[in-house]
Amino acid sequence: MTTESVTGELTSVELAHFDTFGYIARRGLFSPAKMEQISRDYDDVMDEGRGGKPFVGPRRQQVLGICGLRPGLMRLIDDDRIYLPIVQLLGSSPVFLGSDATLFCGSKSWHPDGSPRNEAEFSYIRIKVAFYLDPLRSKTGCLRFMPGSHKQPFRDAIMPQMTQPDGNKTPFGASLEELPAFPAETDPGDVIFFDQNTWHASVGGKIGRRQMTLNYAQDPTEDAHQEYLRYVNEMSANHMKQSSHTQRDTNFTEALINSPRPRIQQLIAKRDWK
Repeated sequence: MTTESVTGELTSVELAHFDTFGYIARRGLFSPAKMEQISRDYDDVMDEGRGGKPFVGPRRQQVLGICGLRPGLMRLIDDDRIYLPIVQLLGSSPVFLGSDATLFCGSKSWHPDGSPRNEAEFSYIRIKVAFYLDPLRSKTGCLRFMPGSHKQPFRDAIMPQMTQPDGNKTPFGASLEELPAFPAETDPGDVIFFDQNTWHASVGGKIGRRQMTLNYAQDPTEDAHQEYLRYVNEMSANHMKQSSHTQRDTNFTEALINSPRPRIQQLIAKRDWK
């Protein structure tokens, strides 16, 4: 899959890959011209967040709700190349949890996203859609996944090592690079979909490695789902406060809330966790 002809639903093979391993990388999903536009919007927002100053680290920069800050980025939320696979993976009434942009500095330790507190929260499926705006390889900051770590009994088998003090840095006595994992090397235009319960990390990477993510979840049909989303939202906001140059404290801008696009309205209609 190397061209923009890959525009819609996941194949049965891709669905099986995602279900089994917890992630799928779709190659060449967006054209170079489209990625140039995304990169311009992304860089404008991040530069604005720093007041025009250069990004030099050593702490990363994050901006919450980036897709609501530029019309071109907002259209990604319900673009067929994102939306149709999300419906396949999460059901006919998914919800949009928000977007963020990050300029990274160096490696990122092993972690899942969302930190479910119990089995009920663990079984509530949330998906992250990740764009990288720079070519990334195994030792230059690409996402690396521990395939199958989003499922039981593998999850429980690794937890004692992954959650001990400093365990996400040297679990099983292994460095980030040594632990068995799949490096999902990408070029601009590739898009990665992954279950937020899947353990992932990155090795190396230049200062200013550019990432943008969109986050979706199953229809929150139970009170416990809404309560969990409120918990994740609060945890994310607190986490963002630790980043330098952080801009905004909400995922839902007025432009996003008032979007005339029917799919977007459907995706944000149940944002009771806000």
